[in-house]
Amino acid sequence: MFSSILLGKAFQSENIFFLSGAFQEDAALADVPLHQHWNDIYVKRWLVVLTAASAAAAAYIFSSLVTPMYEAKTTFYLAANATPASYVGPSPDAPPVPLLPMPEEKAAALDVGILRGREVRTRLADEFGLTVAEIARRVDVTVSGEFMIDVFVRNPDPDLAARIANQVPAVYSEFHEGSMRARATELATALSTRLDALKQQQMELLKRQRDSRSASLTTADDAALNKLQAELEAAQSDRNDLAGRIDAALARKAALEAALQQEAGYYEAARTVDTTPTLDRLLESILSLQVDLAALNDGKTNPRRTAVEEQIGRLEDAVAAERRRLSEASIKVPGSLYEELRRELALNDATVAELESSLTAADARISQATDRFDAVLSAMEDARDAASELMRVEGQIATAEANLAAARLQAENAKPPLVIVEKAVPPARPAFPLPLVNAVAAALCGAILGTYYALFVAHGERAAQARKSRSAALPLFSNDELDELMAAVAAMRLANGGRDAHAPAHSA
Repeated sequence: MFSSILLGKAFQSENIFFLSGAFQEDAALADVPLHQHWNDIYVKRWLVVLTAASAAAAAYIFSSLVTPMYEAKTTFYLAANATPASYVGPSPDAPPVPLLPMPEEKAAALDVGILRGREVRTRLADEFGLTVAEIARRVDVTVSGEFMIDVFVRNPDPDLAARIANQVPAVYSEFHEGSMRARATELATALSTRLDALKQQQMELLKRQRDSRSASLTTADDAALNKLQAELEAAQSDRNDLAGRIDAALARKAALEAALQQEAGYYEAARTVDTTPTLDRLLESILSLQVDLAALNDGKTNPRRTAVEEQIGRLEDAVAAERRRLSEASIKVPGSLYEELRRELALNDATVAELESSLTAADARISQATDRFDAVLSAMEDARDAASELMRVEGQIATAEANLAAARLQAENAKPPLVIVEKAVPPARPAFPLPLVNAVAAALCGAILGTYYALFVAHGERAAQARKSRSAALPLFSNDELDELMAAVAAMRLANGGRDAHAPAHSA
């Protein structure tokens, strides 16, 4: 019973030992030291060399079979400091200065955008019989470190690549030249239209100037104006003289009226010696009656005395009435001062009327002279305005003609300031492929790949050996081997610190 238990324990321990060895083998397979990898590479070095040689041979053969591609390069730039020629001007154009490229990359990149545009590519395709897609694929444009334009052209034909590269600056120059000349042509057309309008305006101003001179009745406008001004001044002087004479006559009239009024006052106060025949006869009758009255001495009650006194009274009333009639009469006694004054006043009124009539005629002459003067002055001013406007229009015509001539010259001769720094030449060796370079690169890559392949093969061999060891049948043990095995198991248990000391009892 014990022996069978011991035998089973021995087999169990043997299986445990075997499984423990298998696990240790798998761990060793998974955790290979670095020197083992180097050893694997050394052992499998033939595989690394074979892979590198195969890759180099394949790359060389493929590079030899591929059509070689040649690359040509041209360098140019569009000058930024070019001064455009004026062609027509008061002074000759300044001497040309050295042309320099763009001062910054962004400004130079504008040329790249145009060169990559469809217009330039279409012109290149039409000129060389290629498609636009092929031109876009085989022509590359970049900005160099010096802000110049580098054009790279790739083609199986080296001569064609060089010709395309050299034609790119020409096409680019033609593109700008067409744009510049088109703008100059449009400017010339606009200037021509403007010049026609200015010449039409010039003709209208010349007609207006002729009409103004015809209105002034003389081409010597200044002489006609001076003559009319002299006539106006003479008419004004005559009017002023008439006005002065009228003022003097009016002043004399006022003096005569005052004297006449004073003389009329004398007549009213009976302080004048002027008389009439009736008044003289009445006075003589009164004087005769007074003499008769003085001769009567019969007393105051005498009827004759009373009759004489009454008769004297009536005569005195008649004298007073006559004197009152004389003072109130508009016409006094001929030869009297009053009549002289009244005659002078009437003559003065006639003179004033005559002067006023002459003044009215003078005013009419002044008005006519003023109207004539204003008309001539207006005509002269209009002529001067027309002359000034004509001078301004003629200046504009001269400027427009100069600009038109310059625009026409620009439309015929304008060229962009393009400088070619390096012309493309047919390349002597292809840019792609390079068989030797490709073979060397492929050999290096093949060596790296072969190294990984050698490590992979060695790892696979170790894994196969581990799987073979795990699947092998267990050998039969002898008694001695069992004793040795048991002793080894006991030693292992002792080595493990007696952790399995209670195992037999537990097993029993």
